[in-house]
Amino acid sequence: MTIHRFDETGGPTWPEVLESAPVLVLYKHSPVCMTSSFAQREIKALHKALPTLPIYQVDVIHNRGLAHRMAADLQVRHESPQVFVVRDGRAVWHTSHFAVKAGTLRKQIERAQQMDAATAP
Repeated sequence: MTIHRFDETGGPTWPEVLESAPVLVLYKHSPVCMTSSFAQREIKALHKALPTLPIYQVDVIHNRGLAHRMAADLQVRHESPQVFVVRDGRAVWHTSHFAVKAGTLRKQIERAQQMDAATAP
C-alpha cells in the first residue's frame, strides 16, 4: 500500500476518505515548507512501519479549501504540517509541526485501534 495523495480534483471524496477504514491517518503537507519536509519523513517512516495502514496526504497549497474543510469537519484548528489519527470518521488525536513523530503516531494509532465506539471522542 502507498501513501494516498488526496485532492479536490479526483479520486475519493472527503466523506469517502473518512469512511474508508476504521482507523486511518490524514496528513496535511505544504510542499514549500521546510517543517513539512521533516514531518513528511516521519509520515514515510510510519508508512514503512505500518504499510497496511491507510494514510492520506493533502497538499495544503493546491487544496486550500479541502485542508480547511478537513480541519472544520474534524473540529481542529487548521495548521500545516498537521496530522490526524481518525477513528470511525472522527479525529481521536492530532498534532502539528515538529511534534509529528512516527513513534508517537504509532502509539496513538494503537490506542485508536483499541477504542470501541463508546470510548471514541
